[in-house]
Amino acid sequence: MFKFYEKFLNRTLLSSLKGSEVGQIDGIVLFDARNRGDRFRPIIENALQLIRQHDPRRYARVVRYISRIVNIVLPRGTGSRYDFGLRAVYVEFGEWKFGEWTTDLPLWAHDDELIAYYACLLVQESTIGVVKSRGMERTSANRIRIKRLCLAEVNRFAARLTAADPVSYPSERLHAFLDENDYYKPKNRGPLKRVSSSLWRTFRDKKMK
Repeated sequence: MFKFYEKFLNRTLLSSLKGSEVGQIDGIVLFDARNRGDRFRPIIENALQLIRQHDPRRYARVVRYISRIVNIVLPRGTGSRYDFGLRAVYVEFGEWKFGEWTTDLPLWAHDDELIAYYACLLVQESTIGVVKSRGMERTSANRIRIKRLCLAEVNRFAARLTAADPVSYPSERLHAFLDENDYYKPKNRGPLKRVSSSLWRTFRDKKMK
């Protein structure tokens, strides 16, 4: 059932992306289904260039496991999603922090931090690609282990940025952490709930433009 839903969702997404390509870098195509290209494209392009400049090894991983980066509306609380079949990263582009990134401030101080955030996110999603390429599917038993692995890679990359420029990339703003107590909580996010959430949030997103 889940695989059928995933294939259906992929076909729907690919169809909706027609005409929304806004850029390409090293074979990675950027799609902006939300028409936020005035900020989405340059921020993501700079994020990719930041990884390439400071961490060629992890950048090679990004290029290998990511062929599309798509700005779409996601179910609330998702932030980003990786699709191994399409080598695609789906993000809901915004200029604030998501998920486990540590800060009490709602907005990034400047573009350098925003670019670094998305660079860290792409490192995380490409790590998921590595995990899936080795046949490890996320289950209730190993989801914490996979998340720890992904965040460890994020923090190693972030440490490189901080070492190169601690003013532009302060560690306290980029270091990622995992609240395992929250991560263990069951989440009612079945396929129907995710679809309905995305449709409703997409409708609101278009009205706010």
